[in-house]
Amino acid sequence: MKNKDNNLINIANWIMRHKIITAIIVVLLFAIPLIVVHFLFKWNSNNYWIAAEWGAGDIIAYIAGFEAFIGTTLLSFLALWQNQKHKLENDAKDEKILEIENEKIRLSNLPQFIIQSADYNKAIDTTHTVNAPGRDIVMLDYIKTHGFFINTTGMYWIPSGKLPGIERSALTNFNSIINCGNNTAHQVKLIMTIDGIDYRDEKTLSLKKDDEIYLYIGIDKNIPFTSDLILTIRYFDCFQNVYEQKFKVINNAECMHLISYSNVHLIEKSTSMQITIAD
Repeated sequence: MKNKDNNLINIANWIMRHKIITAIIVVLLFAIPLIVVHFLFKWNSNNYWIAAEWGAGDIIAYIAGFEAFIGTTLLSFLALWQNQKHKLENDAKDEKILEIENEKIRLSNLPQFIIQSADYNKAIDTTHTVNAPGRDIVMLDYIKTHGFFINTTGMYWIPSGKLPGIERSALTNFNSIINCGNNTAHQVKLIMTIDGIDYRDEKTLSLKKDDEIYLYIGIDKNIPFTSDLILTIRYFDCFQNVYEQKFKVINNAECMHLISYSNVHLIEKSTSMQITIAD
């Protein structure tokens, strides 16, 4: 039944797209029977099979019924086309309304991050101590602490699962990455980009609203380094939409800090939030 309705709608659409051709066809359908009947009555063929035996009233009634059928059919197609057009307009409005509502839901559950100077005491793992005579080294929470280093060894993140140790005097360089959004950020991943090359941290975490992780960026002062550093935070929301935020790392002799490089950017929208109107 649905295929039949679609066929009728296709015919109605064809009629509306080809109005001149449709008008010519209607005129021919109206005129040809009249011409045929006229010549059948005028022409004495002496042939039994084509001799006109109907009365004029019969022929006129046939033509009137035929033309009424044509008129009714065209009106039906017109009504069907108008109904289809009205349905498409309503579907477009409904889709727009649903899209707006979905966008409101997405934004009301949007995780997002700010970076600020950290309370480094929160990053210290007090359950571990380091015996290093002459040096004041503390151990850090290896789950929440993300460290990126540039030194003679190369450029790298602290490997996942290792307890990082650091001089207490360097703790002031810690930054806190805080989820200040409205919901949990899932599969949070840190990426450092230097000269177009991405260095991806192995650690992946989920951060609830107001949760934080700690970031330390260590650059050996003996290594001349002038390239731009871009920190990218990539994460999912509760609907599996993918986002990115970028921060530029400013490193100078006095201090190191991060500034927002871009707003929250939607990388990929989840299929669960895509709007489709059923036929």
